[in-house]
Order: sequence, then structure tokens, then C-alpha cells
Amino acid sequence: AAIRDIVEGELKERFGRDIELSENVVSTVCEKCQGNPLHALQIVAWAVENEELLLDEETRALSFIHGSDNIKFPDSVKGAILSRLDRIEPELLEVLKVASCIGYKFHIELFSLSLNQSEEKAREVLESLIKAGFMMLALEDNTYQFRQLVTLTCVNDLLMDSQRFFIHDRIADVYEK
Repeated sequence: AAIRDIVEGELKERFGRDIELSENVVSTVCEKCQGNPLHALQIVAWAVENEELLLDEETRALSFIHGSDNIKFPDSVKGAILSRLDRIEPELLEVLKVASCIGYKFHIELFSLSLNQSEEKAREVLESLIKAGFMMLALEDNTYQFRQLVTLTCVNDLLMDSQRFFIHDRIADVYEK
């Protein structure tokens, strides 16, 4: 029941609390995530971003566009995250790479200075990443964090050594100032 609640909650957060959830959508996601709540969240995000779900605006019913049997779902959390990262705007991926080098949780000032952007611009970018489900506001003031640690790991794995060195060098410069 807990996985089912997570799937239903995530779908309602993305499409609205008033949607009519298809049993096929909920049970398919629950089956594909194999009891892993992180995988459930990533499958929902993947299905939304790949436009596999259709919301009938009149009835507010949510269903798969082509039926669940015709969809090749990612078979792991990492696979779902990497598939989603492949589809985001290149600028947002570069920002995620900087964030992954800073760490799981970071203050807006360090982040904006590491990007060489104003805090206002950095907040706009982070808001896009929050909407995409990669980041979230932390409990501390002006602090952001990855929604899941596994996302940070996946992003960090995408970095070439030379990129990682360059970004870490920029972050070190910020600390030195």
C-alpha cells in the first residue's frame, strides 16, 4: 500500500489533486518499480517527460497514451534518472553538474558564485530543476538539495575527469574569495 500511495501522490502532484487515476496506470507503475519508492518516483517522472501519460481534460482521467504493454519502462532507478537526464536542456544539465560537485545540499550564494550568476538567475534555474523533480528546497534558509542522493551520483557519473577538475577549481576559487 505504501508504494501505491507514493505513486498516487506523485501523479496527483504532477497532474492535480482532482484527477481520476486509472487502476492500470497505478498498478503498472507499482509493478515496474518492484517495491522501490525511489524507482516509483523516477518512473512517474520518466512517463510524464516521455509523454506516455494522457490526461483527458474533460473527465480528468489519466491513462497511458499507447497502453502499458507498449512502453519500455526503465528497469532501474539509475536507468530512469539517466534517461531523464538525457532529455533535459543542456544548460540545465551543466548546472546540475556544478551542483553535484558542490554536494547534496548547498547554499544559494555558493551555487550562484560557482556559476558566476546572480542569485536571482541561480534561483530561476533551480526552480526549473525543482519543477523537473531533480532538486528541492532544503529546510535551511536559501539552501537547496538534490531530491534524491542517487540523482547526484548519476549526474556526477556523467562528468569527465577534466570537467570535474574544472568545476572543483571554480568552487575552490569561490571559497578562497
